[in-house]
Amino acid sequence: NARALSFVKFNALLNGFNDDRVQVLQGDLIQLQQAFTTQRSPQIISTTTTTTLSHDAPKEAHQFWHSLKQPHALFPKRCASSHENNARPYDIILANPPFIPVPPDTEGVADGETHTKEADGSVIFQTDDNVRREISRRYGLFSSGGSDGENVLISVIQVASKLLATKEGLLAIVSEYMNPPMPSTPSSDLKDDTNRNRNDVLDVCQKMQYWWEIASSHCSAKGILLTNEFPLSALEYARRRANDASEWHSWEQHLIACNITTISPGLLFVRTEEASGRFDLHHYITPKTDKGSIWTPNNFKAVEFTKQSLSQLWGDGER
Repeated sequence: NARALSFVKFNALLNGFNDDRVQVLQGDLIQLQQAFTTQRSPQIISTTTTTTLSHDAPKEAHQFWHSLKQPHALFPKRCASSHENNARPYDIILANPPFIPVPPDTEGVADGETHTKEADGSVIFQTDDNVRREISRRYGLFSSGGSDGENVLISVIQVASKLLATKEGLLAIVSEYMNPPMPSTPSSDLKDDTNRNRNDVLDVCQKMQYWWEIASSHCSAKGILLTNEFPLSALEYARRRANDASEWHSWEQHLIACNITTISPGLLFVRTEEASGRFDLHHYITPKTDKGSIWTPNNFKAVEFTKQSLSQLWGDGER
């Protein structure tokens, strides 16, 4: 939205970047990703994508894609117009997408009481439309990633897979990740495509591999997802997001409906390689320390672990 872009410009000025070094674009990444998609499964995972926008895509999607594909037009003095013939003009893409799995405000029972008391004094909470509307009002404008928290993440990964340079392009995403792989059940290669359409059996690494591979058949990549050693349970996540007991119940029921069992902050790094479409994604667990989570700025132990993990994956050999 326009307000967010104003903050971007202001923040750039605070950090010493003048107008000839920063350009902002307003567009809808979800609309853009859907304009490439020719078929979608009921589980919201795209099953087929194309390399060009569909003719019936909204005009705004075409305009946004045209601007993204031509950074040399935005920065004529700084970008070489011959960069891979403008097909893949970016060396680095950074993203911090909205990620909260916000309960839709259109679900729930009719307006009215949010709880009733039984004869024994116990309280049964119901999901009231007013409760969902309040949750949506608080989180919907700036931080909602859709009902499963992954709508924007899918779009960033699939659009980036079409724009990054095919050799040593870098995608880095800071986000919360739903259902990170558990230590005892590492992410598999999932060669059986029939299983890939079942959200309930896929951890987030498996889904991200799938999103990339179906969106970009001409660009391979190797990546690493780092998450906390102890992710939050859905119950604890619901408690932290809620303001009161009725909201807690709404969050809990929504996460159960979305098959979300654990959530962790995380860092995703992806580097492209010259090959045909394969995405090799590794998952590393950042050890718990007394310095905070993987996101804590002064957690130097997490920073060192991240550096070592990237070096092992891309520089000094693989784990």
